[in-house]
Amino acid sequence: MFFTGSTRVGKEVAKYAAENLTPTTLELGGKSPAYITKSASLTNSLHRIILGKMLNAGQTCIAPDYLIVHRKYELNFVETFFKILANLYPEIMENSDYSAIINKERLEHLYNCLKMQGTKVATFI
Repeated sequence: MFFTGSTRVGKEVAKYAAENLTPTTLELGGKSPAYITKSASLTNSLHRIILGKMLNAGQTCIAPDYLIVHRKYELNFVETFFKILANLYPEIMENSDYSAIINKERLEHLYNCLKMQGTKVATFI
């Protein structure tokens, strides 16, 4: 059994797997940021980041979970991101085999991150 996710759920997976002596591989925790610095190429960086995130539907321990992008790219980041995504994965939005937000708990966490953004230190997109 293979599981990539939180430590809390990983403990439950391990507990149930142990009852049947089921071999497991657990990739737990880890929140991997990706940085796009002022001197980086936005296009090259996003291409590599998108490939890293989309590999195996993002279910790898090193898949980036969030981006920290220099303000230099603030105006064209979203447009460039979706242009590259559409080029690499032209049918992603219609693909029902691809994953989405896993559960209500995760959705609420993301929503709370957006609510906390009121400081304008960063912009959530």
